[in-house]
Amino acid sequence: MVHRIAIVGARRVRQGTGPYLAAAFARLGHDVCGIVGTSRASVAQAQRRLRKDYHIRAAGYTDLAELLGEQNVDVVVIASPHETHLRYLRRGLAAGCHVFCEKPLWFPPLSEMPADAAGVTREAAHLLESAAAAKLHVGVNLQWPFTLACYRRLHPLPENAARITSFDMRLSPASRGKTMILDSAPHLISMLQALLGTGEIESMELRWGDDAHSRAEAAFGYRHQAGTTRVRLSLVQSTRQPRAAGYAINGNAVERRVAMKNYVLSLAAGDRQITMQDPLIQSARHFIGQIEGDVGDGADLVHGLRLLHRLVGLD
Repeated sequence: MVHRIAIVGARRVRQGTGPYLAAAFARLGHDVCGIVGTSRASVAQAQRRLRKDYHIRAAGYTDLAELLGEQNVDVVVIASPHETHLRYLRRGLAAGCHVFCEKPLWFPPLSEMPADAAGVTREAAHLLESAAAAKLHVGVNLQWPFTLACYRRLHPLPENAARITSFDMRLSPASRGKTMILDSAPHLISMLQALLGTGEIESMELRWGDDAHSRAEAAFGYRHQAGTTRVRLSLVQSTRQPRAAGYAINGNAVERRVAMKNYVLSLAAGDRQITMQDPLIQSARHFIGQIEGDVGDGADLVHGLRLLHRLVGLD
């Protein structure tokens, strides 16, 4: 089935995934029919890039409501800054569309972050419940769990969560300070959910590696149904592509490698390396599968927001 896709935030500005998400859905055979930007100039710039780089010709708008009023849209893809997500979620769902968000599902500006996690999760949970009642799906672009199939070819993966005693992740976000944690923690949380299921964070510790807050290490226990797993997230600011990234399960480490010339992604352990399909495309395909298979209830998304609030709140 071909779905009609609208992209909010199709330029490469902050998160920078808008054009890549548009390309992923187009590559999967769907119709990117419209894009939304903040100004006519930014929309025109995004349209030019999509035409030049991906041969995508999409109508341009500065208002999502106008796009949804003029076109039949099946899926709204939100790639705008995180503090805008909730607004666009409301509009997309009210128009009867499925919604796919860049991570996180949403988060307020850091200067306005509430002390209680309920201030972040309450309205998102209500929207997800309403979406489920209307048989609409909400997903988040979390790509790292799609690397686990390649991981299994490089290292043995423990057969159950009780045997996963440690998980370490290394990322190199372009941001620094608290924003570095906000940008990176959703990846960590998605891996913990994929490997260990729902859990709680306990005994947290955050250490900054320098006065500029461009390096950080967070450590905590993740208590889940099968036990408690030691978790460490190591962050080093980097503005250079490709950014270093990888993870280790029980000390068995892999790193992501990217050949920028032709954008070939691999997972490597020492001198062993396995080429993998772009996890972004796998993430988009998974979401389409949820729509067409009518699966998913959003519980992991609310749980993930609660954990994200806890990690961003670390001092």
